[in-house]
Amino acid sequence: MGYRKSVVRHNLKLAFPEKSEAERLIIEKKSYHHLCDIFMEMIKTMRNADKEIQERFKFVKV
Repeated sequence: MGYRKSVVRHNLKLAFPEKSEAERLIIEKKSYHHLCDIFMEMIKTMRNADKEIQERFKFVKV
């Protein structure tokens, strides 16, 4: 999987011109891994949203 791979590679080249292609590839892979983690957290949050909110927050009427 490579979401917008050409855009990501172009942006990494602009952001890190001093890094080698291999170093930018490592950054690219880590960023995709992070993106996947975020999506998994979103799915987890949507599934248990009401229960989690009740457990994590205390609602006070002002």
